[in-house]
Amino acid sequence: MTKKILLSLLFLLGALFIAAGWWFKAAASEKKNNVVATVGSSIITVDDIQEVLKRIPPFNRKRYATKTGKVELLDKLIEEELLYQEALRKGLDKDDEYRRRVDKIRHGILASMVKKGLWENSKDKMDASVMQMREKANVKVNYGIITGVMATVGNASISTDDLNDALKSMPPYMLERYSTKPGRAELLDKLVEEELFYQEALHRGLDKDEEFNRRMDQIRRGLLASSAKMKLLEKDIPVTEKEIKDYYDQNPELFKQKPFDEVAKNIERHIQQQKLREKYDILLMQLREKANVHVNEDILDSIQVDLGPENQPGMPDQPESNGLFEP
Repeated sequence: MTKKILLSLLFLLGALFIAAGWWFKAAASEKKNNVVATVGSSIITVDDIQEVLKRIPPFNRKRYATKTGKVELLDKLIEEELLYQEALRKGLDKDDEYRRRVDKIRHGILASMVKKGLWENSKDKMDASVMQMREKANVKVNYGIITGVMATVGNASISTDDLNDALKSMPPYMLERYSTKPGRAELLDKLVEEELFYQEALHRGLDKDEEFNRRMDQIRRGLLASSAKMKLLEKDIPVTEKEIKDYYDQNPELFKQKPFDEVAKNIERHIQQQKLREKYDILLMQLREKANVHVNEDILDSIQVDLGPENQPGMPDQPESNGLFEP
């Protein structure tokens, strides 16, 4: 009897191993069929492209509904991956300024996740929740500090440097409001509130949320890719006076008889941009060769692009931009 049971168990285990082998083989085949491009040791899949499409507003997605549009989008993803890999090779992920930017973005996103949840209830409930958070964190604020710590929020502190950094990151039209004494006090209150929301987000474990971490990974990659592009193009590109004069003489219809001295600076900038684009295209081609990029465009036909409701109001066609692909 024991022998029969043992044989049955061995037969069952054997069947399970065979089934598992077939499953892994099928999964590997499915993953292989899902790969649109390989960039060095990395791959870009149909799922990656669909994830990017989800983040594009519906009125812009129609640009990528055609085969040509899908190829354009794939080229952008390959470009970002090439720049990301170059950034890692150059150790840009260890740069202090890059890490500060990532931490600041992470801080802001987590805080906004909490604020959004509270705001959806009502402003009165949010204000009540903020008051409770302030008491729990034992918030202390000193608006009169010129240099040093202006506020403490639990174990965190907000200094005049933090306030000045916030001012530097503002668009010019907002500076006037927050540069006055009352404005700086208002800005300090906003920084305190953001810190409260951030600490609440950590308390709730929102930093472990899968969607949040996916988003942060995309942000890190994007920032590193942008940094790598800036490094590749950081050297000045000279433009000679002869090049400027030749361009002026060869394109009289562009200047409508304006004198050379009046348009020389604009011509110089234009030629610099052209040279920059040419230099970048050459460097990008070198990176593609180094990474041994392979593309399977036929798989792109399987990607369905959701254009949203048919009765959606029309919007002008504008490419989405993360600042990476501008010349």
